[in-house]
Amino acid sequence: AVDDLILAKDLLNGKSYYPSFFADAITYTVVLSNLGHYYTNNLEDYEKSLTVLNELIDFDPEFAYGWAQRGMVYVELDEFRLGLEDIEKAKSFGPLTNYADKIFYYSGVALFELGELELGNFDYDKSHYFQAIGEFNKAEAVLTGESGIDINDIRNQRGWTNLRLQKLSEAESDLVQVTEDSGLYESALNALGSIHRKQLKYDLALKSYDELIRMAPFENTYYSNRGNVHYEKEDYMSALRDYDKAIELGSDWPPTFYNRGIILEYELNEYTAASKDYAEACRLDRNYC
Repeated sequence: AVDDLILAKDLLNGKSYYPSFFADAITYTVVLSNLGHYYTNNLEDYEKSLTVLNELIDFDPEFAYGWAQRGMVYVELDEFRLGLEDIEKAKSFGPLTNYADKIFYYSGVALFELGELELGNFDYDKSHYFQAIGEFNKAEAVLTGESGIDINDIRNQRGWTNLRLQKLSEAESDLVQVTEDSGLYESALNALGSIHRKQLKYDLALKSYDELIRMAPFENTYYSNRGNVHYEKEDYMSALRDYDKAIELGSDWPPTFYNRGIILEYELNEYTAASKDYAEACRLDRNYC
């Protein structure tokens, strides 16, 4: 299929139409769009896709879906601001028609990730997360099942976003559905553990993290998260074992070192070891200095 598209592109060579190659006239815009789609979705070769879509937008800047395609590729490349700019440009041409659910979903992902980048800033606000919720709701409203976006993709991302907004009931509602019927089980279960910890439902949180560690025994994040639950329950020795394991597996999360330092200092009177943990937490994040 990709060879046919490249051949059609070469035959057209920048011309708008090539009426004799196929039974129906084919446009250069459509060939470039299809080629970009193939590189993105079939080969996951985002750099080649970006090259094709840049040519598409230069050739036909009024083709709204071309902007949306490039925006979604930018999101895949973690260029979230560029992705959002292109998607907003696509929207400016009028109501979305091609794969609207996917475009809204990617717009929501970009907004969520921009929110993540601002976490911890002194003047941090949550506007990106609120905007992301709106985009995920729009994606659900126009969901067709034809774009490759599944309802559980939307629920999982919306659940994580509501978690960031401390809307725990809304987050839990989405994520429970994801865990019941989805290949996104691990991501949703991790978020549910965090929700239940914030709700002080420690037994449920531990159940989630126990299951995650069973599924992924070398993922340091899950040990850190379970350690935090034990820490809040004042089960300091269990917390210490989890923090030790997380650090052994390569954790570079400042609270893991800081909390372990507190246990070492106040529960075990190991002041030198505690001081080293505080120093490492400070090195990783100046907020812990």
